Amino acid sequence: FQGIIPRIIHDIFNHIYNMNENLEFHIKVSYFEIYRDKIGDLLDISKTHLPVHEDQNGVPYVKGATERFVSTPEEVFDVIDEGKANRHVAATNMNEHSSRSHSVFMITVTQENLETQKKLHGKLYLVDLAGSEKVSKTGAEGSVLDEAKKHKQVLIHSGKRDQRTS
Repeated sequence: FQGIIPRIIHDIFNHIYNMNENLEFHIKVSYFEIYRDKIGDLLDISKTHLPVHEDQNGVPYVKGATERFVSTPEEVFDVIDEGKANRHVAATNMNEHSSRSHSVFMITVTQENLETQKKLHGKLYLVDLAGSEKVSKTGAEGSVLDEAKKHKQVLIHSGKRDQRTS
C-alpha cells in the first residue's frame, strides 16, 4: 500500500503526462515546519525564522522558503526524504521518531499554454500535524511533554474553529 502523499504525487504527474502537447508544466516544491511557534525551512536548516506574508489576493505564504523545481515523482520523493531528515523528532514509548513539529509540504504547479501563453497556477499544501498521542501512554517528560500539551491545544482550537466555520 502507498500512503496518501505518494499517491497524490503520482496522480499529479500521471495527469501531466497525459495532457495536451501544447501545454507545458513546471512544478516546484517547498517543505517547512512549525516548531515552537517558529517556521523553519526543512530544505535549508539555516532558515529558522521564516515570516508569513499575504499576497495581493490575501492568501498567506511563507516568505523565503526554499523552492525546488522537480520533474519526476522520484525527485519529489528525494526532496521529501531530505526534509524529513531535518524535522524535529523525539522518542516516546509509542513512537521512536515522534514528530515534534507540524510540517507543510507545498507543491506549486504552473501550466502554460504554448499557443496562447496563458498561464494557470495551483498550489497544494500537504500538512502533517505533530504527534497527538495520549500523553499517559507516551511516557513523555520535560520538553517533550510540554510540546505534546501544546500540540493538543492547537488541535482542540483548530477543531473548534473548524466547527464554527462549517
